[in-house]
Amino acid sequence: MAASPGAGRLLTVPLLLDGPLSEVAVRGAAGRLLGGYGTRGTFGPLVWEDDRTALITVYGVRRTAVVRCTVAGPAEDRTCERATRLIPTPGL
Repeated sequence: MAASPGAGRLLTVPLLLDGPLSEVAVRGAAGRLLGGYGTRGTFGPLVWEDDRTALITVYGVRRTAVVRCTVAGPAEDRTCERATRLIPTPGL
């Protein structure tokens, strides 16, 4: 769904998705799984801030925010933090 600026990493979603988008995988250019993220809510737009950092919109039942996730380096360095303030989740 989204390639990093240097095209070395991809954000992907399951091919046969039936229902809300609740899983995102991070893959290397050769397709190797580097990590993944899940939510009980729904993911929105997936974009890259730079080659090592993804910005993912997370829609909860009541609140929504953009989350910044570091997707490169050792597993213990791959973290996520809220990048925007919480806002009410828009009606779908």
